[in-house]
Parts: sequence; C-alpha cells; structure tokens
Amino acid sequence: MTKTTSMTVGMTDEQAISNLSDLRIRKESLKRDIQADEKQVADLWQRLVTPPQQTGLMTPSKRMAGLLSTGMNVVDGLLLGWKLYRKFGKKGKFRR
Repeated sequence: MTKTTSMTVGMTDEQAISNLSDLRIRKESLKRDIQADEKQVADLWQRLVTPPQQTGLMTPSKRMAGLLSTGMNVVDGLLLGWKLYRKFGKKGKFRR
C-alpha cells in the first residue's frame, strides 16, 4: 500500500499538486513570475545607475556650485595624497 501525498511547499494560494500536468502549470506560472521579477529588477537597476536627465541649461549658480564642488574634491584628493606620501615616504617605507 503506497500513500500519495500532495505537494504544497512554497505555495501561497494553497493549490495541491497531485499530477504532472498540475506541476507543469505551476512551473510555467513560476517561470512567468520570475521573468517579471527579473524585468522589474533590470528596470530598477537601470534607473539607479543612470544619471538624471538635464531638463534644460544649468543656471549660473548651479554651474558655479558644481565647479566649486569639483575643485574641493580635487583639493581633498591632493591633501590625502600628500599625507600618504609623508607617512610612507618615497620608497614605501613606514616612517614615524
């Protein structure tokens, strides 16, 4: 005497899979769900990594703020480089 069990693991709508045709239907449904999720992730990733579009010309104040920000980043990088150079020396030796 063999006991047949239905598969309900991971199902949200409490469908019981009792034969191969039910399994195939469930497989196709999950495949469509996965493809839709992949598309959504791809769209979100694209929006995350692309810079926002400039709607018009930048105003002079925004242009000046951008230049000032870039200049401060360059100065910060130079100061960091100088501190590392002074700490480790020309040949990479550790000096106190």
